[in-house]
Amino acid sequence: MLLTNLVLHGNSSQYVTQYLRGDTIGTWNPWHLAQNEAVTIDIVNEANLSQDKISVVKDAILSTQTVTIDDSVLHKGFEGNTSTYYEGWAGALRSIKQKTKYVIPTQFDFVDNNGRSGDITITLSNERIEGYTGYTRSVTEGNAILKSFIIIYDASNLSDQQLAAIVRHEFGHTIGLGHSTAPEDLMAPTIYMILPYISECDIDAIIGLYDGNQMGEIICQK
Repeated sequence: MLLTNLVLHGNSSQYVTQYLRGDTIGTWNPWHLAQNEAVTIDIVNEANLSQDKISVVKDAILSTQTVTIDDSVLHKGFEGNTSTYYEGWAGALRSIKQKTKYVIPTQFDFVDNNGRSGDITITLSNERIEGYTGYTRSVTEGNAILKSFIIIYDASNLSDQQLAAIVRHEFGHTIGLGHSTAPEDLMAPTIYMILPYISECDIDAIIGLYDGNQMGEIICQK
């Protein structure tokens, strides 16, 4: 069960961690999927957000757009060296070419059943929980995730950028990631809005998790 908090130039959540090049991302359990099996996602729009806002939620998962940042900006390397960040999980996960023990989810289908079906349910709520903007709970059996539930709190008062960042963060939990010890990383307990995208370290953590490193930590290389 993971809670996330948002600060206007940052956001926050709960899980496990330690500190890139020494920084780590915690891992939990993977999904056990067949090759090319789609993960279904059901959005419950309790907050009555507009379709434009629903598109923001979907894009945080389905986008394949990338952002290239010089490593010197975040003090991760010398000027001239760059890192690639992903705006959506589909793009990040499909960039992985390495064969892993478990199939990494890359196909996501949205269904419209008001929470009655879907491997992952995302509830957009106007409820306010002091200090938190998101919550994730996953149901597991053995070492596999069977179903996950996300709640986005105070959804009507979030900007598009804030909503997208929180969805990206919580969705990282639903596919098995814990928290990062790097404060600037998307999966940090507090999501600072400097660069709220999916990092190369987040991708490395997914590779490690789906290759069998469960309930552990992945050390970031940058």
